[in-house]
Parts: sequence; structure tokens; C-alpha cells
Amino acid sequence: VMVSNESYSIKIPNSIKLNWDTSNCKKTTNTNRTFFYSNKTSSLSNFNGELELTTSLSNFKLTDVTGPVSINSIGGNVTVEFDKKLPLKLYSVYTNNGFIDITMPSTSDVNVEANGSAVYSDLPFKVLSDNESDGQQHMKLNLKNGKVKMKLEAGYGTIYLRKN
Repeated sequence: VMVSNESYSIKIPNSIKLNWDTSNCKKTTNTNRTFFYSNKTSSLSNFNGELELTTSLSNFKLTDVTGPVSINSIGGNVTVEFDKKLPLKLYSVYTNNGFIDITMPSTSDVNVEANGSAVYSDLPFKVLSDNESDGQQHMKLNLKNGKVKMKLEAGYGTIYLRKN
């Protein structure tokens, strides 16, 4: 339980399901409990297991996390980078007010459903649909055969899909 500028590195096996919940990140005065809160970005790298992440007001960065991944963030930004690996299983990322920034090789085999205030990409996606309603852009995109599904919901935030 951490409330300072300390940082920790924890090694975990790829064979587990990681359920990471920081949604109650506050210091409580009416109990003996102190919860983790930091304005620094938390990160997870080189993980092939299943990840379920729930957070409030925290930013997260995933590097070479192949999935399946489920992220539910209130007010946080989510950055995902595929540097040495490709997305292999379902990716579901929701943030109601932050941005979603995903960098992946153009050889990725993904089907993306993206909803946000704007969607930007320099990847060679095939656009299956693109429409706008109530200030939100709704897109369905395919890269290669669309084997791996990515559902990205940024609410009032922007979605970036970048080529590495």
C-alpha cells in the first residue's frame, strides 16, 4: 500500500489471470486502510496472461501485453505498445474521459471497433464503416484478416492507432 513517490517492480508469471483494481485509490481517514494513489503512469510489460484492469483517475501503459485484455478506466489515459509482439487475443479498452493510444506493427491482424471524440491512424486499415453522431466518431476497421478483435471506447477522449 503506497502513498509516496516510491515505485515497485513486481514479477508475475504469465500463466495467471491478473486482476488489477485501483478504482478505490484514496487515503481513508475513518479506517485503518490506506490505498494506493499515484499521479504517475503505472505499467505492465511482457505479459502473455489474461489481464483485467479497473482504475479511476490513473494512467496506464501496457507494453507487449498480448491479451486477452479488459480495461475499464474512469478518467485515465491508456497507452498500449506492441514493440516485439503482436496482439493475439481480445482487447477491450474503455475510458470515459481519457485517450487511448495504441502502437502496433502494420502486420497485426486486427478488427477494430473504435468510438471516441476522434479516431486517428497511420496504419493501412480497411474502413468498414465510419459515421458520426452526437459528437462521437464510430469506426469499424480491419487490418489484414481481422483475426483479433479490439473494442476501443474513449467516450469524450481521442483514439490514436499508430504504426511502429
